[in-house]
Amino acid sequence: MRLYTVAQMRQAEHRAESGYGIPLAHLMDNAGKGLARAALAMCPDGFIGIFCGSGNNGGDGYVCAAQLLRRGRAATVWGVGAQGLTEGLAKNAAEEFLAGGVILPVTTELMAEDVQCGLIIDALLGTGLTRQVSGLYAHVIGLINAAPAPVLACDLPSGVDADSGAIMGTAVRADRTLMMGLAKRACALPPGRECFGQAEVCDIGLPEGLVAGFEPNTIREISPADYPVLEDFLYHAIFLPPGMGPPARKIIFEPEIFVYIKGFGGKDDCGVVAERGGKIVGAAWTRIIPAYGHIDGDTPELAISVLPGYRGQGVGTMMMTRLFELLRARGYRRTSLSVQKDNPAARFYQRLGYVVTGDKLDHAGHEDYIMVKGL
Repeated sequence: MRLYTVAQMRQAEHRAESGYGIPLAHLMDNAGKGLARAALAMCPDGFIGIFCGSGNNGGDGYVCAAQLLRRGRAATVWGVGAQGLTEGLAKNAAEEFLAGGVILPVTTELMAEDVQCGLIIDALLGTGLTRQVSGLYAHVIGLINAAPAPVLACDLPSGVDADSGAIMGTAVRADRTLMMGLAKRACALPPGRECFGQAEVCDIGLPEGLVAGFEPNTIREISPADYPVLEDFLYHAIFLPPGMGPPARKIIFEPEIFVYIKGFGGKDDCGVVAERGGKIVGAAWTRIIPAYGHIDGDTPELAISVLPGYRGQGVGTMMMTRLFELLRARGYRRTSLSVQKDNPAARFYQRLGYVVTGDKLDHAGHEDYIMVKGL
């Protein structure tokens, strides 16, 4: 089964709409119908409980609920954030269901024993998840996991990062997951893959050949022949705040920066590169060095860079996932990094499990977070 990133899934949806005239609402309708078919196969009799979030994953759930209603099947629908739906596909799907059904609000008073049904459908959180699950969503995930009924997850189990397989605080443990349109990377990556149960792809009407032009990324361990390109990636790793032009290339030879690649290839050095079409488009590496994110002599510090034009396509997540595997295999227990506080990449690192442990000023006076991830 070929696996796809979130960016590729969104690109496929865009191509379907702009190139083939297929509205996104049609894809959601097909997803909801497929979810209903799977639910009926898992639960031929009895009540079906559906938990819907406020995004498109919840929209799939509302379409599913409307389909079950048309077939005369009893379904109880709980909406998390349903009152806040003011626009978009999810709102339209919820309104269509409300023409004949009822959406029950969710509070922290709802408990697992209140969910009496033969099947639970998880349509809470999908590929748009970018932060740790907390609050009401975390409560609902907990009660889903505590309920005795089997669980069918829509697209991916809520709380699992679709690209990296990371558990974003907490996640639904599904018995079966119906991935919409394209298979998500998380179904094959630990620890998230343990939450999928039986994973399969649901045809939502993406035209045949739509993804044929997607060039796969190859992630491999860095080799000595690749070391010279680290100069390019070190340069592209420099954060540029909005409105700031690129610095002169000689900046990478400043001692505080050059230390990240100087003499790379030592016993504690580890890295991966991403290739697309034979071109190296990204690099991620770690070293134990006296640099900005240094913690101690046992913790390697991370550096990562993706070429402009290849960012936002899941390349960084794929490299990090592979790099973490290599570090675990070498016996490292954690890794650190330093990132400027106003750099949006800080959110990306948190999504992959890094936590802020402190802050400091770099040599240029910028305020940096020190972040650490356990392996």
